[in-house]
Amino acid sequence: QLHSGGTLSDCIHQRDKVILTDTLRFRFSLEIIEGLYSLHKSNPKVVIHRDLKPSNILLTEKDLNQAHIVICDFGQSKILQSPKDRTISIAGTYPYMSPECLE
Repeated sequence: QLHSGGTLSDCIHQRDKVILTDTLRFRFSLEIIEGLYSLHKSNPKVVIHRDLKPSNILLTEKDLNQAHIVICDFGQSKILQSPKDRTISIAGTYPYMSPECLE
């Protein structure tokens, strides 16, 4: 799929040109949470992204009021056979890794 809105990273780093209102931040956050929830709860296999960061989140439209979130770049993702499975390998971009991976 092609999306014309660029990445969330582009949007965040162009603060002088783009205004992310609290409403947009909340809506985008909710869409990210919904996307991750569907990946983690997909049956029978569970997908763990392992590299979620603003540059791996696409916006579907340039007009932020019409845009929706698309999670992309599953190159480091892991597919678990069941929700009880665990992964022991560490992957991702250091500043965006979960704290438990950094211990």
